[in-house]
Amino acid sequence: TADTSPPSVTNLTISQSTIGVAGTVQVVSPDNNLQYIEVHFSNQGINGLYNCSIRVNRTEALQSWYADVTTAQNADTAAGRTCATVFTGTGVQTIWAKVEAYDWAGKKAPVPTAVHPISTTVNWTPAIASISPLDGVNGQTAGIQVSGTNLPLTMAVSITNQAACTRTSATSTFATFSCPLTALGSNTLTVKTNTD
Repeated sequence: TADTSPPSVTNLTISQSTIGVAGTVQVVSPDNNLQYIEVHFSNQGINGLYNCSIRVNRTEALQSWYADVTTAQNADTAAGRTCATVFTGTGVQTIWAKVEAYDWAGKKAPVPTAVHPISTTVNWTPAIASISPLDGVNGQTAGIQVSGTNLPLTMAVSITNQAACTRTSATSTFATFSCPLTALGSNTLTVKTNTD
């Protein structure tokens, strides 16, 4: 039989997940002829530019997905349409998601529909939950641990009157630093989003 019907998006969900977004998607093809499924992201409104996307499995089953600045693909790097423009910033913002799905006959799933595009409110403002230890021995190196949410991978720690600290690991929820302690007395420990 001829391929007569385009794919149809039957499910799309989205919510904040650490420093990215996650959700589910389901696309069905009446002709069992899916070529690919992509979820596209924008922070410029429902009709704004969708600067970032992920390709999910070519299946008609409901499937989970996750996207952030490191896992998704830029729409057009040369034109500045990148995932960094979507998955950055602080404060509350709205992220929009829509699906592009094609079958092998070149038919595209309609957009918009009652299922998509959809949006979620996110807040990627970094928040520190704990810093430890808060003391150390002069002449030794302290292993400083910072935990929290939405921590930038570029985070830096410094201690007044001490040698420079070095970041040894970083995720969106936990970072470690190696800090040589070279001066006696009480000093101020500062955490910044980056070294600038």
